[in-house]
Amino acid sequence: MPDVNLNRRSILGGLAAATAFVATNHADAAANPDAELIRLGKEFDRLRAEYIPLLAESNRLQRVWIDECDQRGVLLQSDCDNGWAIAEEVGSVTADRREEPVQMALDETTKAIFATTATTLAGFAVKAKTLRLEVLPSRWAEEPTESEYEAMDWDEEMPLRFLFEIERMAGA
Repeated sequence: MPDVNLNRRSILGGLAAATAFVATNHADAAANPDAELIRLGKEFDRLRAEYIPLLAESNRLQRVWIDECDQRGVLLQSDCDNGWAIAEEVGSVTADRREEPVQMALDETTKAIFATTATTLAGFAVKAKTLRLEVLPSRWAEEPTESEYEAMDWDEEMPLRFLFEIERMAGA
C-alpha cells in the first residue's frame, strides 16, 4: 500500500481542486446554451457507431435468409411458418433483435435533437450532422468531392453543401 500522508492541508487542497473542477465544468455547461444539444450529439455519435455494424449484419443475414428460402423453394407469402423457421436458423431473427433496440434509441435521440432549439453554431452543427446522416436519403458520412457534387441533382447537392458548410464553420 502506498504511503499516503493525509493531513488537513492535503485534504483541503484536494477539496479545493475538486470544487474547481466541478465549478469549471458547470460553468462551461452554463456558458453554452446548447450544452444539452451537444450532449445529445455525442450520444447520437455513440449510438450510430454501435448501430451501423449491427444494421450491416442484419441486412447481410436477411439476404442469406431470402437466398436460403429461394434455394428450398419456400415462398414467404404462402409458407410463413417455414420462412420464419429458416430466418431463425440462419440468425436473421437474432440479428434483428440485437439491432432493433439500438435503432430505437438512435431514433429517440434524433427526435430529441430536432426537438431541442439550437442557439449557437455548435448546436446548429449537431442538427446539421444529424440531418445529413439520418434524414437525407444519401446519408453521406464524408463530404463528397467536387465531381461527386457535380454528379448530384440540385435537390440533393444544395442541402448537402449547406450542411457540411455549417459543420465546417463550427469546427465539427
